[in-house]
Amino acid sequence: HFGFTLIILIITVILLNFSLSIDSELSNDANKIRKKRQINKLSETSSSNLSTASECSYKSLDVTCLSDAFYRTFDGVCNNILNPWWGTTNIPFRRLMRANYADGVFSPRNASKTGDSLPSPRVISNTCSNEIVNITERSINSFFTTFAQFIDHDLTSAANGRDDIGEQIHCDCED
Repeated sequence: HFGFTLIILIITVILLNFSLSIDSELSNDANKIRKKRQINKLSETSSSNLSTASECSYKSLDVTCLSDAFYRTFDGVCNNILNPWWGTTNIPFRRLMRANYADGVFSPRNASKTGDSLPSPRVISNTCSNEIVNITERSINSFFTTFAQFIDHDLTSAANGRDDIGEQIHCDCED
């Protein structure tokens, strides 16, 4: 649990120190840019099907999780006993905060809410790395880094539950 707590602490420090925040609504300009660049090419029918399949359909499926199971399931169902569908395959990834790009769609932000320049990812990485005590862990080898990168790419490439114009997909289902 220490590693997870450390990650949350680092993210919090970065957000507080660099005045990062997420605006609540996409601007009209962002929608125009999105349409111009044709980032999302789903048809209206496909988008509707995605909304239905991704947000509500799985909640109607009954699943029984075995808390004492020796192996995890191949698709991630029941990895979280209290919320068995969290983190499963083909379920949209829910962001902690809404994405916020400089152009509203694609370009990384380069200014904080106050207008100050944001540091480069390299500066943030070096700052965080310098503050963490370097501990040699004998039980972790180079495969750990490779596996962590795999998990990172899997998470960041997952669907985020937005329709083809960037709006949050909603439905009338219970949590």
